[in-house]
Amino acid sequence: TLVAAVTIIGMQSVGLLLVVATLITPAAAGRFWTDDIRRLALIAGGLGAGSAVIGIVISAVFPRVAAGATIVLVAGVLFAISMLLGRRRGVLWRRWEHRRLDQQVARDDLIRAIYVQTEMRGATDEQAAPVSRAAVLAARSWSARHVDRLIRWAVSAGLVSHVGTNELRLTDAGLASGRRLVRNHRLWELYLIQYADIAAVHVDHTADLIEHIVDPGIVAELEQILEQRDLGDKVPASPHAIAGAS
Repeated sequence: TLVAAVTIIGMQSVGLLLVVATLITPAAAGRFWTDDIRRLALIAGGLGAGSAVIGIVISAVFPRVAAGATIVLVAGVLFAISMLLGRRRGVLWRRWEHRRLDQQVARDDLIRAIYVQTEMRGATDEQAAPVSRAAVLAARSWSARHVDRLIRWAVSAGLVSHVGTNELRLTDAGLASGRRLVRNHRLWELYLIQYADIAAVHVDHTADLIEHIVDPGIVAELEQILEQRDLGDKVPASPHAIAGAS
């Protein structure tokens, strides 16, 4: 009914050929802002009405400009703006989200790498053992510049402190964060080895892909499935050899 009504009304204002664009463009633009069908209907209606009003005003101000074509052009401009800035699927927004996620993953990986090196060198329950910057570089395939940038962030966030010139130590907050990250990572590894038949030598990379979005509910389910609730907050042993271990 709505399609028929818009088609009949649109034919009077934009003509037969442009009515298809009038139907499709506002709805397509609205998809960049939301996934909810109710909000989508409101946004698409607003974009359609707005493009019609703006197009008619422009046509009235400039007598030689056709109203129908102007309405569709305005709708196209609104579509382009939505494609760039839309909060749900906009190009710039998605790029910003991906960049933010990449930064968070890299920061998590740094803390986990330092914690694992700390685990191999000393106690991790009360006070972390110092870890050399070279050991962190060897544990991850990162450039020295990238590692230094991540270390500066970790120091400013209060997760890492410098010990001497080239050694690092996790703070209490860093220990808690590292313990949580390594624990989640190894629970995933154990699950993948036991239930997905992934070889232990390959499971580390596979777990890297998912560990950053593990919430407490998933962790509780993993503990139940693996029957490891008796661990408490302890970190399970790694099911494979750790890179950099002597």
